[in-house]
Amino acid sequence: MAEIAVSACRANAVKFGLAVQWGVEAGAYLAGAKWLGGVPLTRAPIPLHGLRWPVTILAAHISIACQTHHLNDWAAFDDRSIIATA
Repeated sequence: MAEIAVSACRANAVKFGLAVQWGVEAGAYLAGAKWLGGVPLTRAPIPLHGLRWPVTILAAHISIACQTHHLNDWAAFDDRSIIATA
């Protein structure tokens, strides 16, 4: 059951990230747009493909699967903390 929830979350994160990327490439006006969790989009997100989880780099945040963290918080995580979030 958990795998279904993770798969749905992964699909939604990828679709959302691609929609934003396509909008930016098409010249969409995204002033005031927000990423998952209310993180403001101040520039085009950078999606990383081919990993176990979808990863998107934002101006000051990183989004991995369904979790979004400030880059400073993510840098402070140790391996044990990262494994616990999986």
